[in-house]
Amino acid sequence: MGFKEDLEYIANGVKNAAIMRTWRRKEGDDTNVFGATSPEEYYSIVNDMFRPYTLLPDPAAHRVMAEDIRRAQLVLSPGASSADQLGATAANPHLALIGEGSKAYLDPWTGRAAEEFTARFIVPFRDLATNQYLMATILRAALEAQALM
Repeated sequence: MGFKEDLEYIANGVKNAAIMRTWRRKEGDDTNVFGATSPEEYYSIVNDMFRPYTLLPDPAAHRVMAEDIRRAQLVLSPGASSADQLGATAANPHLALIGEGSKAYLDPWTGRAAEEFTARFIVPFRDLATNQYLMATILRAALEAQALM
């Protein structure tokens, strides 16, 4: 069953339980708590009460998105962070080449452009990648929490 079918099944279960409880207590016969309607008619609105929930995204889709974000984490992982609550993520060895590893490649390049490139890209790169990794971790945790709700 899919998400919407599950909700319909639950709604029908709630409605049928309410009807059965009503008849067991004989409220349908002995008292007129339902006005001119029967318990079946009175509780027919239960399915409509569940209808807004069918407009929510399928929780299974959240897990697919969380897996996509996990793959992004593998690319962004600096390796310096400890294992997060969602499990350890291996370091991306290519990120280590940017920064100190790129120094040997940039040494022959001199001038203002080289200095600006180093100052604006190479030096802050690891911090930016780490922040993006942390943001991806938070987003993944939020998606997995939403899927569990």
